[in-house]
Amino acid sequence: EQHLFSLIKNRLSQELGDQTDASSRSPDDSLSSTISVKSQDLSTHFISLLWDTHQHFTNITNAAFSSHPDMLRARDQAFSSIINASRQSSEFYANILAKYSLNIMRVSKYETDEPSQSDDTFYLHQVDRLLLFFKLLDNADYFLTLYRIYFAKRLILKNFIPEREELFIDRLKTHLSSNSAQLFKLKRMFEDVYASESFTESFRRDEDRMEVEEGGVQPVALLQKTTSPRPLLSASILTFSAWPYLDSQPLYTPHASIASYHKQLESFYLHQHVGRKLSWVHKLEKGTLRCNGFEKAYEMIVNSFQASILLQFNQYSQIRLGDLFQTLSLSEDEFLANLNSLVHFKIVRPSHSNDTRFESVASHANTEFCVNTHFKSRHLKLPLYLHTSLRRLSNAEIEKAQQQVDMDRDYTIQSVIVRVMKAERRLSTQHLLQRIIQEMQYRFFKVSVPLIKKNIAGLAEKEYLRYVSQDEENGEGLWQGYEYVA
Repeated sequence: EQHLFSLIKNRLSQELGDQTDASSRSPDDSLSSTISVKSQDLSTHFISLLWDTHQHFTNITNAAFSSHPDMLRARDQAFSSIINASRQSSEFYANILAKYSLNIMRVSKYETDEPSQSDDTFYLHQVDRLLLFFKLLDNADYFLTLYRIYFAKRLILKNFIPEREELFIDRLKTHLSSNSAQLFKLKRMFEDVYASESFTESFRRDEDRMEVEEGGVQPVALLQKTTSPRPLLSASILTFSAWPYLDSQPLYTPHASIASYHKQLESFYLHQHVGRKLSWVHKLEKGTLRCNGFEKAYEMIVNSFQASILLQFNQYSQIRLGDLFQTLSLSEDEFLANLNSLVHFKIVRPSHSNDTRFESVASHANTEFCVNTHFKSRHLKLPLYLHTSLRRLSNAEIEKAQQQVDMDRDYTIQSVIVRVMKAERRLSTQHLLQRIIQEMQYRFFKVSVPLIKKNIAGLAEKEYLRYVSQDEENGEGLWQGYEYVA
């Protein structure tokens, strides 16, 4: 058994090579750059290597040891020791698995609306690979957090196949308890998507009725004054507690035409649901601008920030960067990221310079911008929003996800401590630590004694617990521990 363990571990180290070494380094080394890899093929490469090695030794175990449980356990322990060599290593592989889930679940532009049976079989095979290594992760909760972020982006961008997403969640149920908060959030996100489709249908029926009664609607000009059809509006109603992104929204003043669409949708929703509060998630908004100021009529799929920038040119032929920045009231980083994306695609250009990137508002406040009327593309539909953070997972989002995981772990440990102490009323420090470790063994992260002690101290500060020392026991015995006082 020990020999098989060593054999597998050595084989894995050899196969994964420098990448495995990088996953075990401290954060001060190249791990941060490794974790934030841009190539999504790397995730497929890693999972393929792990899977092939796993299958190789599974076949050996089955043939030589008749699938003896001890040998299978040694196999899993060897893989687990590589994956969870350190917290950084475990987080690295959680990130790889999350990227792998994105690769296998998003819809390719070449994929048909009705996947074939062979496609579904291949997809099931990939899901089995993912879940096999998910079970071995010490930081499985970190994977679930990243997966939920990718899942939210697929739902918002409508780049998903419902049957496949539901199948994965059903498979995930076998590894999650029925009352898992993560499972509840994933289900709720799906429910929100279907509820939003129903809301949009109701809204459009009401719009059709109003148009008939009022005798038509006013057209909206986009980049050039011309008649255009009524905007086709839709909304996603997201439950605050279930979706990522919703806890912090950037300051932003949308263009007047976009603000009017917000008002229409909000008024209709609040008329149906009295007493609810709506907050617009501008960074997830996207729409199509029909642009008529070029040699061809293009349809540009943009996010809300890009749209507000472009719509300013319906009113101004040129506009200073500083004025544009003040008009949108965005943060400097967000504003420049979206302006630079439009400059990158040569939709907008500086009037009197050849600069292609702008790093600060202060140094370019007087730079004037105009629409590049000479813009040409062989594509008539341009997905400009893909160049922004709406699709990619930024380093800031990864860091925020880790912070959220740490907070969730603290809440989980504290709730377990309170539940145990409320039942026992009084426990020695050693017995309390043992009970918490025992209670936490089926959770999706590996708990450490220092982490438990930190949360015990936190609860003591909040006066949920009281430390009882030998002195308070009048010197009788050596008992030291905690009492539940809340």
